[in-house]
Amino acid sequence: LNAGIQLERLSNEGSYAAILSASQIFQSGSLSFHNIPTTDFSGHAAVLHQEYYSFIRGGDILRFELAGSDQDAENHTLFGQVSYQSPVISNGTFAEVRLTHFDAGSDFSFRSQNDGETTSSAAAFMIGHQFERTIGKAQTGYLEFDYRVDDDSQTDQRKNGVARLSWFHKRETDHGDTFSYGLTSSYGRSFADDNDSFGSLRGGLGLITWLPMVSDQAEMLLELSGQIGSKDMPSFELLSFGGQNKQRGFAPFEYAGSSGVNLTIEGGQTLHLEGNAFNGITPYIFLDGSYLSNPSNEVSSGRPDDVQLLSAGLGTKLSFANGLSLNSWLAAPVFDSENSNRSVDPVFYIQAQISW
Repeated sequence: LNAGIQLERLSNEGSYAAILSASQIFQSGSLSFHNIPTTDFSGHAAVLHQEYYSFIRGGDILRFELAGSDQDAENHTLFGQVSYQSPVISNGTFAEVRLTHFDAGSDFSFRSQNDGETTSSAAAFMIGHQFERTIGKAQTGYLEFDYRVDDDSQTDQRKNGVARLSWFHKRETDHGDTFSYGLTSSYGRSFADDNDSFGSLRGGLGLITWLPMVSDQAEMLLELSGQIGSKDMPSFELLSFGGQNKQRGFAPFEYAGSSGVNLTIEGGQTLHLEGNAFNGITPYIFLDGSYLSNPSNEVSSGRPDDVQLLSAGLGTKLSFANGLSLNSWLAAPVFDSENSNRSVDPVFYIQAQISW
C-alpha cells in the first residue's frame, strides 16, 4: 500500500487542504544482469526476483527468485527459491515457509572444489512478530528452523538442521540518518554419522548519515558485521563475502572463517540531472576490511588460521525514471595477510537492473 499527502492551496489566503491519496500495489519485481567480480569478464550472472502481494489473503507475500551464472564453459550455477509469508493474527505475527535449491560446479572457492559438482536443497519454516512498525521505526523478531541437504563429488552427503533466533531494529532520525542493527543466535546439528553440533552468534550494525559539511546531497555508509562460531561449522554457516558489496577487491568467497568481522565504509554524493529520464547519478568511494579465523584443526588454503584483508575502490550508481539502474565499481586488494605477493590488479563489476 502506497500512501501520500498533498497540500492544495485554498481560496483563503494562507490556507491549505491536506489531501490523502493511496494506491494498492499487487506485485513488484526486478531483473538484473551482472558479471562475476573478477579481473576479466569470464563470469556472468542473471537474477530474477518477483513478489506478489495479497496473493491468497490480505497481507500475504509470495516470492520467487531464480538465478543463473557461468564462470566458464564447464562451471555453471543455478539457484531457485520460493517462499510464502502470511499474517497469522492481526497484531503483527506472521509465518513463512521457504524452499531453496542450488546446483553448481563449485559453491564456494574456499572449499577448493573448482572441478567438483555441488547440489544443495533446503526447506525452512519461520514464525515472526513485528513488535513495532511506524514510518520511522521497525522492530521484528523471529524464530526459524532450517533443514538442508548437501551433495558434492568429493564428500559424502551432508544433512544439517539449524534453529535461528533473530532480532532486527531499524530507526530513522529527525536529522535524516538511518540506523539499524540485527542479532542472530544459531544452533545446528549434523544428521550424518558424525552427529556433530555447531552454533554461532552473529551481529550487524548499519548507519547511513548525511554529510552537510561536504554538500546537501552527500552521504556516508558504515556497515559492521561479525560472527563468533564454533568448530564443525558447515560451509553455508561460515562467515565470508560475496564480492559484490563486501571485500570488493577479492574474488567471491575467496576466504571464509568460523568467526570474523567485516567492515565497510562508503561515501558518495548524488547529483540530480536535468531531464525526465534521469533520477540521479551517485559517484562513491569505499574501503572494505575483514578479519577471519578458523579452528586450528580446520585450516585449509581458503580457511586460514586467521587472515586480515583490506580493499579499496570507487564506483558510480545511475538511476533512471523508468526503473532502470546501473551500478559499477573498480576495486583492488590493498592488503592480504595470507598472500603478501598477490597481484593488485583491479577487479571490475557492473550490474544493470530493471525494476517494476
